[in-house]
Amino acid sequence: MLAAAVADLLLIATAAALSPLPLVAAIAAAGAADAAAGAAFAAGWVAGLGALTAVLVFFASEFDPTNLSPDAWIQIVIGAGLLLAALRKWRSRPHRNETPAPPGWMSSLDSGAARAFGIGAALGVNPKNIALATAGAAVLHYHGLIGRHAALAALAFVAIASSTVIAIVFAGMYGGPRLGSALEALKRFMLRYNNIILTLLFAAIGAKILWDGLSALAIA
Repeated sequence: MLAAAVADLLLIATAAALSPLPLVAAIAAAGAADAAAGAAFAAGWVAGLGALTAVLVFFASEFDPTNLSPDAWIQIVIGAGLLLAALRKWRSRPHRNETPAPPGWMSSLDSGAARAFGIGAALGVNPKNIALATAGAAVLHYHGLIGRHAALAALAFVAIASSTVIAIVFAGMYGGPRLGSALEALKRFMLRYNNIILTLLFAAIGAKILWDGLSALAIA
């Protein structure tokens, strides 16, 4: 039961892990003048996403575990919403040879560790992560996980979703100039193709969650 739930969570957590803007921010934080900014950003991301996931999993545990209809409808709504978000991202993608500038708030990562922690925490609870974590909580409820098993599955979700941010911060802080140059190239790539990457992620995850919701509704 736990293994099946974690397997279902893997794709959802991967979507959070591969979201471009948090990775771009992680690269910027790791290269900030304040050496502690990178670690603070990663800690903020984990804290924000972890708190969000814990609240949603606790809320899901309050529902009747034998009633699968809420899980099904939550997944259907989120899946359809992600498919619509994929369409919007595709339509708003930059024109050819146009590289979007980083968001203005990213420059404040140089303002110290406390600011970096706050930005990391805010990104951890961004609307996309709220939708993904809600879908994850519905998956846990669908599989009937409660107590320790639900906590372990939620921990796995947060660990997978945070793995790329932590790895990038670690690489940026300790990887040396050569790896730093590679991260800067990755940053430019993520900014240039942010909308396309999100389109693919939202389409794949949205279709999977929608299908799971429809399947769960059929047997509810």
